[in-house]
Amino acid sequence: MRSVLRPGHKAIVGVLHLGRLLGQEGFAGIDAVLDGALADARALEAGGVDALLVENFADASPGPFVDAATVACLARVGAAVRAATALPVGVNVLPNDYRAAFALARACDLDFVQVDVLVDAVRTDYTYSDAPPFEVRVDLDDLAAARARVGAPGVPLWGTVHPKHYALLEPRPLEAQAACALEAGAQAVVITGAATGQAPDPERVARVRRALGAAPLVVGSGLDAANAAALLEHADGAIVGTALRAPGLGPVVTEQVRAVVAAARAVRVHSSR
Repeated sequence: MRSVLRPGHKAIVGVLHLGRLLGQEGFAGIDAVLDGALADARALEAGGVDALLVENFADASPGPFVDAATVACLARVGAAVRAATALPVGVNVLPNDYRAAFALARACDLDFVQVDVLVDAVRTDYTYSDAPPFEVRVDLDDLAAARARVGAPGVPLWGTVHPKHYALLEPRPLEAQAACALEAGAQAVVITGAATGQAPDPERVARVRRALGAAPLVVGSGLDAANAAALLEHADGAIVGTALRAPGLGPVVTEQVRAVVAAARAVRVHSSR
């Protein structure tokens, strides 16, 4: 298992945003999906990221779990990316399919799983999907069983708290939910802003850091070269998508990747915990 988060290092995880997949309107074929993912992976690696995250960003599933066609496409992409890079590779199966994610991690030799919802009861409030709103309440017993069933207790789980694109149905303090995420089996806690490309307030990151102690903390949205110092002062790394791409979620731009990575490295030198 390739490690992403380590002491004294501010990790940058570059997102591979996948377009429409098999069975979805606008699917351009698996070759097009693979070509785009591998091109972005090469650009991210050339820019110096520490890891990659495969994400079915364009998914419009009517509930948290995806269909077999989506899993099949993600398996093709996950295996291809894994074969193409020595970097750690993770997967986030949107909307919130932890069952598929753990299975994919094991089948494709991936290094971590991210879930957008873990301990919060939420209702979708998407800006990027046409799916009607639905509620998500994760059955933690089912999650643990799914993880065990495929032999994935050793696959790190990154769990988001107070996640973007969701309205909280049972609002609880951010710090308490971060602690609950660790109790639920997360190896790292992810904190986001309100939507894709929006950063959390640095004070929110600092609050979660105080609640977690030394446990890994990751910024999940909105980090760029300009705000990296403020956001990474109290975090161990960041999942970065928008800031690394051309406008409108266009292709990854290696020069932008290098700028974000350089900003993160500067924080590592001056502000490591």
